[in-house]
Amino acid sequence: MKINPVLRLIIFMLVFQLAFPLPLFAQVAGEFIEVLGDVTIQRAGTVIKPKVKDPVHVKDVITTGEKSRAKLSMIDQSKLTLGPKARM
Repeated sequence: MKINPVLRLIIFMLVFQLAFPLPLFAQVAGEFIEVLGDVTIQRAGTVIKPKVKDPVHVKDVITTGEKSRAKLSMIDQSKLTLGPKARM
């Protein structure tokens, strides 16, 4: 039995996506250079407590708590500071 080349490609793409989920290839947008207080990252359905030098990925949601802040260095060398009670 011969399998249609288009069907073969679709099957390959589905198997590849299951073996290597998209967050594994997430694009890095920058990194944390300062983390003070309660700072979290929401990434692909999980909540992460970042540390200095941790990467920031495209589509991450960064949240700071009361009396908290974070500074990021982006890949274009710009700096971004998030103050208390921020969400980006």
